[in-house]
Parts: sequence; C-alpha cells; structure tokens
Amino acid sequence: MLNRLVPAAAVIAAALAPVGVLAQQYVSQEGASSVPNYSLVQLSVDPDKVPAEAFKAQVDTIRSCDDAVKVGGALGADITRNAYVRGSQLPIDLAAILKKLPTGQPTPLFSGKDGQLRVLVICGRA
Repeated sequence: MLNRLVPAAAVIAAALAPVGVLAQQYVSQEGASSVPNYSLVQLSVDPDKVPAEAFKAQVDTIRSCDDAVKVGGALGADITRNAYVRGSQLPIDLAAILKKLPTGQPTPLFSGKDGQLRVLVICGRA
C-alpha cells in the first residue's frame, strides 16, 4: 500500500544520502548553471504514530511553506528546514521532480531506510 503513495521513494531518499554516496546519479557540474538551488522544508513522521493515509491527506492541503510548518506541527512531525540545497548535487530524478514542482507544493510521499514517512516542500529557488 505504501508503494502506491511513494512513487519516487528511492529517488527522493537518495537525495537525503550524504553528497557523493550516489555520485554517478547526480547532475553533472557541466549542467549546474541550468539547475536551480532550493530552499526546502522536510516533514518526517513515524508511520506508527501517523498512518500514511492520514499524512498524505494532510500533506495534500499544503500550498506554501507556512502551510507545511503548520501541518507538520499539527501532526507532530519533525520539521527540517534546508535554506540552501544545491540542485546540482541532487539525484537527476529528484532534480527533475523539483524543477517541475511549483513553489509551495509538496513532493510525493517517500520513506527512507529508517521507515519514516517524508515529504519535501519547495520554499524558494534561485
């Protein structure tokens, strides 16, 4: 069931890995000038405390970073703000998702090896 909610799980989870771990999948520096940098908010919840369906329903209401912080607070989520994420250091597939995603909109849900459910929201791009 979670796999239906998490179509880009591996792609997005890879973005959370330390830079260089998946270097062969990262955008080359040659194309870096056309890849924006991002300000992101990440919400993370324990699926034992917040079921995936409930998390997705709340995430679907997000239309801004302020919304993301409010939703995260209401759910008891861990809220991580990343003021500067270099687009050139993201996996190619994640960079493509973020490039098309409007500011204030959430990515699809994903989970990491720790089992936490996560979502990213773009607060700004440069």
